[in-house]
Amino acid sequence: LAGALERALPKPAVLRGVVQRLPQPVAADSVAIFAWGESTMHGDVWGPVLSIPRVVAWSLGNRLQGKTLQVQNLAEPGTSLSRGFPAALEMLMSDKARYRPAALMIYVGHNEYYNLKDQRLSPEAAQRRVEQAVKEHLGTLATLSATTKIPVFVALPVANIEGHPPMGPRHSKDVDKPSQQGYEKAIDRAKQYVQQGQWQPAMAALDQAKSLSPSHAWQWYLRGQVLRARGAKQAAVQAFRRSVELDYNRQRATQGHRELIASLCRKTALICVDAQAAMRRHCPWLDDSCFIDLHHPVAAGHFWIGQAFAEAIAAHFKHPATKRVELKSPPPSLESRPSTLERLVQTAGWYLVLATELKQGYRRARREALQRAEANVLELRRAQSKLDSISADRVAAVAPLLELLCSAVANDSAATARRWQVVHDNYDWSDGRHPIPEVWMRREIEAVLGPDSLLHRPTPRRASP
Repeated sequence: LAGALERALPKPAVLRGVVQRLPQPVAADSVAIFAWGESTMHGDVWGPVLSIPRVVAWSLGNRLQGKTLQVQNLAEPGTSLSRGFPAALEMLMSDKARYRPAALMIYVGHNEYYNLKDQRLSPEAAQRRVEQAVKEHLGTLATLSATTKIPVFVALPVANIEGHPPMGPRHSKDVDKPSQQGYEKAIDRAKQYVQQGQWQPAMAALDQAKSLSPSHAWQWYLRGQVLRARGAKQAAVQAFRRSVELDYNRQRATQGHRELIASLCRKTALICVDAQAAMRRHCPWLDDSCFIDLHHPVAAGHFWIGQAFAEAIAAHFKHPATKRVELKSPPPSLESRPSTLERLVQTAGWYLVLATELKQGYRRARREALQRAEANVLELRRAQSKLDSISADRVAAVAPLLELLCSAVANDSAATARRWQVVHDNYDWSDGRHPIPEVWMRREIEAVLGPDSLLHRPTPRRASP
């Protein structure tokens, strides 16, 4: 597979989780802000042009401390503090003459628990492990900041906590089989009542579910939906937060994680930037209207979070007022619009991979992931007529494959989606001249599904509106 991948795909600039981005030297007449963190800081899924660091540079007028400002983005999708301290940050903070760092920007939190998933830890044990790593590594950064006088701005991460169901709900060990079965029936009734807008019987069913399995995440998520519909916002937010805390497949920073970072900022030299507050100003509810998945913001969200970083940096350095940036009229330096193709293909592919990772016991989460993958493929079909010719050709190549993969995942062909993950993670989306290697993908899929696979059946085409 590795050989076929190397021959078929353009060489990526950075392989996810393999190559660490290193800082570049900065000229004597310039200063630099270095950004480090996970996929949100990296710019996913909109591309580096619309990344948070690019927005910060524009908002500050590409100047800081009377010098030309460089903003270098060292972020890597999938990274976390639970993997260890980022050595590149210590290197650049220790060599001011070479890298001329004026400040650091940090955005991490969503991958801390996900990177521990193979260790089969309970949410409580994972919480303790993550807290230890965060305290240790952010503490090291705080010490370096105090010693070098280089300010470190750390985001309080934000996620889709009020519009996305849990992806790894699990019963606690003390819940017996009859109670689990009774719980599932109560949840099915509650979900039906929620869909029908019958809030009182929905809450009664959720109360029954809670009595049978109080630490199962789904009943808390549905409870949040009911409370939201009833106008009880504070109680709804608390229920949604509890659902995130109890999610075993945790890919969203919890409220406790945010509070831990905030406490470190109060006690050390770290400076907190509240990304959630920045999003809340524009999104009364942190749901699908402001996120494309579990925690990646819509394109405007990158502007809002970037503006919050820029304002904090400007206040620290007593810099002139920052410039406001709006999605409807981006400045010339952000001239490349968000790639609809990249967003839809990456999101569909990510949900397909997630669906294969979920065990059969997570039937609701598995169904949710597959439905969201299919929704992105359908939107991809709809967007085809609005794209330029190169992008439209890429859609024509990749959309049937995504539809095929949806069918394969629905039929439990996990190996097929794992092959898709290799393409999805390592393909160089920044180069629109290279379409997805359709022949290679078809060969790999057929190798898994066999000669009588879905490849030889007519693929139903969803009609575009």
